[in-house]
Amino acid sequence: MLASTVFKKTKGIGFAYNKALKATPFGRSDAFTRGGFAIMPHATAPLSLMLCVSGTAGGAMKSYQFKKLPDYIYYLSEIIIDTAKYKARLERYLQEIDVLLAKNSSAKFIETELYESLSDKTKAVFFYLFNLLGDETKTAISYRKFRKMLLKNSKILGISIPKLTNVEAQTSNSFNKHRNWGLHIPESLLVSKRKFLNVDDDFIMLHCKEVPLPHFQYFEIEYLHQLREEVASVLLSIDLLENRMHKDYTVLVGGAFRLYPDAMKVKPYRIMEIVKGSHEIQMGKNT
Repeated sequence: MLASTVFKKTKGIGFAYNKALKATPFGRSDAFTRGGFAIMPHATAPLSLMLCVSGTAGGAMKSYQFKKLPDYIYYLSEIIIDTAKYKARLERYLQEIDVLLAKNSSAKFIETELYESLSDKTKAVFFYLFNLLGDETKTAISYRKFRKMLLKNSKILGISIPKLTNVEAQTSNSFNKHRNWGLHIPESLLVSKRKFLNVDDDFIMLHCKEVPLPHFQYFEIEYLHQLREEVASVLLSIDLLENRMHKDYTVLVGGAFRLYPDAMKVKPYRIMEIVKGSHEIQMGKNT
């Protein structure tokens, strides 16, 4: 069984782990790949939308124009769809983690490849959702920016939209901060690493002609427990903002709405023409 083979109770790994840390001043420690939300690559805007908010290129509009009520309804409906889709992925990954932990309750380590595969795909979805819900850049789609625009223009639209609650606002701010911090690799990681490993100038010069590439065969199981906590926490935050956007949509459409699964057998690749068209507009190739 896979789960029983990927977890090991090997003795002595703790010592080897500590020794390896001290011997690799130039290697990228795990803080660079699992430092909270540190350096997942920037996720693009939702593929179901691939729209921007301002400007023109080659005669084609780069912006999504908010002129009438239907424009707001369509925009928010697409954010609702993407939120539901990617939240479902996170829920599935959380179940995978729970199954592994349940079947290996006494394990102290997890094989590196398995842990990294879980971590990488989870963090990719994190950052997609952080962008979708917390982005504020001028040319991006996000619920955070849409919500501010909706509140500002509510009188023009003839609707009543309440301000976000304190908890909702704090959650939105948190997503924005995680999104912004994840767009770069902070130099503070190097500062923290040198301090943690006591890497002084003499040590650097002594080893400067040897640059090892550290690889750990296992991760301590605490990494997986921490990943689980992060996924569960993000899901709770998503639920909070998703509930608010559903309320906003109810106001926009003048009543209750139904969000339902629209099952289709095969997703045609031709749909990627939408993405291609958006990219050409962004690059000024659309005439």
